[in-house]
Amino acid sequence: MKQYFKHYAESELGVGTAYMEVTDGWPSRQVEVYGETWRWGDEAHNKYLADQPFEVLELGEEHEISVEEFERAWQEALKRSESLEWSAQTEARLMAAGWHKGRRDTRRVARWRQKLETPNGFRMSMAAEKALEEFGGLRVDCKGPGLACARGGFDVDPELASGEEDRFGDFRDQVGSDLFPLGEAYNGEVFLAIDGIGRVYLLGDRIQLAGTSIYSALDSILVGRLPRDIAGA
Repeated sequence: MKQYFKHYAESELGVGTAYMEVTDGWPSRQVEVYGETWRWGDEAHNKYLADQPFEVLELGEEHEISVEEFERAWQEALKRSESLEWSAQTEARLMAAGWHKGRRDTRRVARWRQKLETPNGFRMSMAAEKALEEFGGLRVDCKGPGLACARGGFDVDPELASGEEDRFGDFRDQVGSDLFPLGEAYNGEVFLAIDGIGRVYLLGDRIQLAGTSIYSALDSILVGRLPRDIAGA
């Protein structure tokens, strides 16, 4: 069972606000906001994740918030931290393809939702919606040697995965979340998929983590950073 909370926070950065997701009695994701400084933690990146059980955290009903409010804070934290890490070269390529800060193509995303969401098909999460609003419709061609593997390009168009619902569903247990298509990468060799908390994967005969957010994933593809294998995949 998941619960979501917002509460007062205090650290070496001063006084701020914390947002917390609790799963089966333990913190599983956390965002802290101190003025213009945002930081986040999850079970894989636990430097800023509380390590005590929920029962000792002194959080009550008055601190509870909706999953939507938490996800907005989570996506903003990822955006602020990861966007600082992508290269100037990546930003230049994205801008040449039509991206700009604040880009938000809601009409295109609404059309994709209507076409791809069916009773037995894909379900668009808030993370997928935000990623597609900002990057949907962009195509970047890239090749050549990269930092650790070949550079690649991508085409952010979820309709490219139309009819692949079963393939995406096969990997649900490995990542612990439903997956929604974002498009293709590496000249159509793999699909791009995003889970419910914004992590982005390369999906083909196996599944690999491209980045903990859409920002780090696109950067990794363009600069040639190795994806991470998923246990059990």
